[in-house]
Amino acid sequence: MKTIQNPAKVPNTALWRARRKNGLERKQAAWLLGHKNSDALARYERGEAEPNFDNAVKLSVIYGWSLEDLFPLKYAGFRQELSSKVTAIRSRSPASADSLLHRINTCSYEQTLLESSSRAEFLPHVRDHVTKLARLLAGL
Repeated sequence: MKTIQNPAKVPNTALWRARRKNGLERKQAAWLLGHKNSDALARYERGEAEPNFDNAVKLSVIYGWSLEDLFPLKYAGFRQELSSKVTAIRSRSPASADSLLHRINTCSYEQTLLESSSRAEFLPHVRDHVTKLARLLAGL
């Protein structure tokens, strides 16, 4: 298992909350990931390491949370990085750059709603997402 070290060591409270909300002990979640012990999962939650892509997707499936919800700081960093790169190519292709910037800065749930012909099936997910965001904002 290859892990990427996180130099900032910011705890990933979303991973911890998702595991706790699902009523899983760290050992159980680690076993579901295929780990022999819970050390790696503890490092993910403490922000000392990041899971590889396969383990990140497995955690998303196990907890029923999107990757964006499990790794919000990562998503924010990627959005910022990509936005600055897109502005650099804006002069060559302004229309596609504007479209790309909109897509980068649009929440995945919002994008799903915009593209969906059947919005009713996505409303519970969007409601949950908005509720999570409201709670996070209330705690700021």
